[in-house]
Amino acid sequence: MKLKIVAGLFLMAAVGNAYCETLMSNGQSISVNLINKGTTSISNCAEYVALRKEGETVKDYPGLSDPDFREAQDALINCYLSAYANENVLKEVTPSLTALSVANIVEHFPAQAALAISDEEVAKLKKNFIGKTIIDTAPDLKYDGARMISTKTDSGYMVWNRRAFKDSAGKMYSFITLSSFPLSGTYAALRTYQILSEEEKVWTIKEVTENSPL
Repeated sequence: MKLKIVAGLFLMAAVGNAYCETLMSNGQSISVNLINKGTTSISNCAEYVALRKEGETVKDYPGLSDPDFREAQDALINCYLSAYANENVLKEVTPSLTALSVANIVEHFPAQAALAISDEEVAKLKKNFIGKTIIDTAPDLKYDGARMISTKTDSGYMVWNRRAFKDSAGKMYSFITLSSFPLSGTYAALRTYQILSEEEKVWTIKEVTENSPL
């Protein structure tokens, strides 16, 4: 246990500068409502990790536009992934861009990860697409050079981010941030998933949020 703690502290020191970098592209802090402490501002990953270590969870992001909300939430999830790697003594590696391409994602991610804007659409996916993949919800999905798009269901998908880590035994931990959006309108969603298994056609995945356990 001592070896793991020392290694974790070494890794944290190695990425210390990154932990202190600003999170938003405009340089501003992220204002969040916390479950226990009310409203506070988070300027960098170190502050986020400290709050999480105190047992805090993020309730919401007051006053942010949709694009700023997506950027803020994505920034904190990336902080979480870095902290998760440090806690578990994982080394970040370059993920496979081919295996984790958007085409592979829509062919293998469960349908429950498909675009759903309303609670009714979420319920429909859960009821009608058990054991199916995203592409089963929109069979006409085609690659356009950066995205998979469906004109029939007015939906599109793009891999927003990929991160991968390995432990000392060589076990891989793969994470994908998937952007889903209608082709018309300005709505978009970013959701991050850990790929737990690729053994079946429908991969086993787990959603990761800024409040996932460290």
